[in-house]
Amino acid sequence: MLSKGMLNSKLWIVTDMPSAPALQTGAFFIGMEEIIYTSNLSRIGLTEADVYLTSIVPTTSPTKEFGWFLTDADGKRQLNMGLAYLKESILSSKPNVILFFTRTEHAMELLLGVKDPDPWRGHILWSDVLNCKVSFTYHPGSVIRQRYVDKDEKPGQFEALLQLDLGKVKKEMNSRELNYVVPETHVHPSYSEAMDWLNELYNTAKVLSYDIETIQHSIIDCIGFSRDGIHGYCIPFYYPAKGKLIPYYSESETLDIWLGVRRLLQSNIPKVAQNAQYDNLVLWEYYKVLPRNLVCDTMILAHNMYCDLPKDLGRLISIYTNLAYHKYLNKTGTVEDHWIYNALDAVSTLHVYQGEIAEAQGLGVYEHYLNITHPSILPCLAMQKQGVNIDIKLKDAAMELEATVMEGIITRLDRVFPKPIGNVKKPSHKFNPNSPKQKCELFFDILKCKARKYKGKVSADEDTLEKLIEQETRPYVQTLLRACIAYKQASYMYGRLKTPLRNGRLHTKYDPAGTDTGRLNSKESDFGSGTNLQNAKKGVQRAMVIPG
Repeated sequence: MLSKGMLNSKLWIVTDMPSAPALQTGAFFIGMEEIIYTSNLSRIGLTEADVYLTSIVPTTSPTKEFGWFLTDADGKRQLNMGLAYLKESILSSKPNVILFFTRTEHAMELLLGVKDPDPWRGHILWSDVLNCKVSFTYHPGSVIRQRYVDKDEKPGQFEALLQLDLGKVKKEMNSRELNYVVPETHVHPSYSEAMDWLNELYNTAKVLSYDIETIQHSIIDCIGFSRDGIHGYCIPFYYPAKGKLIPYYSESETLDIWLGVRRLLQSNIPKVAQNAQYDNLVLWEYYKVLPRNLVCDTMILAHNMYCDLPKDLGRLISIYTNLAYHKYLNKTGTVEDHWIYNALDAVSTLHVYQGEIAEAQGLGVYEHYLNITHPSILPCLAMQKQGVNIDIKLKDAAMELEATVMEGIITRLDRVFPKPIGNVKKPSHKFNPNSPKQKCELFFDILKCKARKYKGKVSADEDTLEKLIEQETRPYVQTLLRACIAYKQASYMYGRLKTPLRNGRLHTKYDPAGTDTGRLNSKESDFGSGTNLQNAKKGVQRAMVIPG
């Protein structure tokens, strides 16, 4: 088996399979992959001698795709042998931590039972199967594709995350134990316990994090709090039973608890939240509670520091905390796990806040956040809640224009394709330019355009079609690509214009974080209506917006 380094290394890095050029040269990575690998090790103070590098299978596949090992009989045999040998080597060598360079989710599912490693990236887990700590990050090949081949909007994102993940395993490689902070979660309280919690938080909290969980945006089924990053409290309001939502407390008890929640959230206690604009909109619009003295939105502060990196709470937990990954709890289907998840979200937000503040101050951006970005949160929330006034007749005219565009595109495409494309039952027309399946068959199977994969699957999204236009030299193919893009854009705008108004107003969400360049942007609101107003076309679409 191709490997590099010493078996007794405290840190192992495992890839899915070596490439054919690597096997020929004896080097595990070659070219740009080698540069990405060694340079990122160097940036965190490690050398290749500090790491044992190996793979799940010892050779590449005839197709150069890992999927061959999952489908071919000989491939399956080689995969099983590779997995058995790798497990035996790990158990006998006893590394402290293993970092998997994941290019395929199938390998992680076979080895560790993790179906989708992406949400777990950067988190340190314990594996009973391998008897050591494990983590996941991006393969150097994925870094190269994201930066140079796919040319995504944020081309350095994978490499930045790779470096952060390497830095985290470096901290873990000198011990076998999980160095976790283990919070205490307090869930399913009685009425008296819930009231006691709210009173205690009100009287003792120096800073308070809060988090809501909602059903269909308007129903808060539970709310979580933490005052110290150690104790997390979840107060439930509903739980599912036989397809229905059952109130957790009596009507009078629920009213008392909400009065306690209002007193707590509208107190002068400094408050922290992740994506506060959503939580505060729901609380304000449906429960008449507008939290006061918000001192930090961790999602928006993260954007101020690193606008190119993901800012979901799961990723921020991996970067700024020493907490275990818990986001999977909301997918187990049990009410208990849902409540624990809510309490841990509140706990995690405080930890992220503390880590972010220190980093923002070190980067010199904290003052900008406090003086520029943070003060815009409440006005943006108020604008979303208020909505913009719309001329109904002009809105209907704008919809009609988009419908005319779609109809014209369909008419022309029907002349080109008198027969259906793809295995479509009862097609409303011969070719549906909104159907990913039909577009894939047309452009990749019939017209032989270069396919682009996203998470292992061929994609025909708008970005892919835009890139194909740049690559294509056949004018008729470019015309078809532009027709599909135009239809998609027209149908999207038609759908956005069709969304119901609230009191004659269109509610659009304004993002306090702004775009990557800092410009304030807008998008579909948390009410499910509205759109990116910058996309409104000149003419009737812009004229339908009435000031005031």
